[in-house]
Formats: sequence, C-alpha cells, structure tokens
Amino acid sequence: MSFFQEYKMNSTPRGLLLIINNHDFRGNFENREGTDIDCEGLRNLFMDLGFGVEVRANLTALVICN
Repeated sequence: MSFFQEYKMNSTPRGLLLIINNHDFRGNFENREGTDIDCEGLRNLFMDLGFGVEVRANLTALVICN
C-alpha cells in the first residue's frame, strides 16, 4: 500500500474550494493591498480545473472559527 493517495479528479465538481480573502483589518494592522487580484487568480485557476469555488471576504476571527 502506498503512503501517498491520489485525489480523484473525476467527479463534478472535482471538489470545493473556499477562499477567505481578508483585505481590511482593524487596529494597528494595514490593509492587504492586492488581495483581490490574488483572489481572482485563484478563483479562476480552480474553476478552470473544475472545482466549485466560494469566496468570502473580510471575515472576523470569530466568524472563521465558528
């Protein structure tokens, strides 16, 4: 038996991808410029590969952890 297992790529969609795109931050943190471009690139890539993609923006730690 192999240690590595292959991800089956024959279902539709092939899988689901959740992208959490946090751009805006509170407190002494600077906003993350460029995240929208990165997010769109990832979204397009995985959609082209046949994955379902959901994007959530500017989630708080409380929302992410629950």
